Amino acid sequence: RNMDLKGLDLGVQFYGSKRKAAAREYLPKLGIQGQYIGPEDRMETKNYWYVGIGMQMPLFEGFLTRAKVGQAEVQLQKIKGQKLLAEKALSLQVDHLQATLKELGERIEIFRNAIQEAQERMSLASDGYAAGITEYEDILQAQKSEIELRAGRLQSLFLYQVAKAEIESLSGLP
Repeated sequence: RNMDLKGLDLGVQFYGSKRKAAAREYLPKLGIQGQYIGPEDRMETKNYWYVGIGMQMPLFEGFLTRAKVGQAEVQLQKIKGQKLLAEKALSLQVDHLQATLKELGERIEIFRNAIQEAQERMSLASDGYAAGITEYEDILQAQKSEIELRAGRLQSLFLYQVAKAEIESLSGLP
């Protein structure tokens, strides 16, 4: 569904038909002609019938037809090669993005678990401060750790959505 691949596929079809058209120039061309002049006119002129058949054979064109077929074949093979390279490149990009999605999904899960632990540390630090066991700096440090973990998780979520959008763009999916 990728637009670049669709364009290359149309190019393959175009050059394939161009090659077929060039190859058809080897065949003889036939022409049939006919003419009928209507009924007798006021001068009493008789009806006339004309029929003709013509044939044209491309015998000596200085190898022009062979050159046209060869050129069309080269163009067809070139566009097929370009299409194959584009398909491989898109496949590699999608594979890379899939691996990135997997890694980001794992990173998001790790951040989620780390945030839960940071919340527990924050709770313990708050309880410890309330009991007079810990200092206020421990609460601030726990809050800072939780905020940094949340920021890292949000960044990972953002990068996950960006990679997902790039895959959709490359695949041509809505």
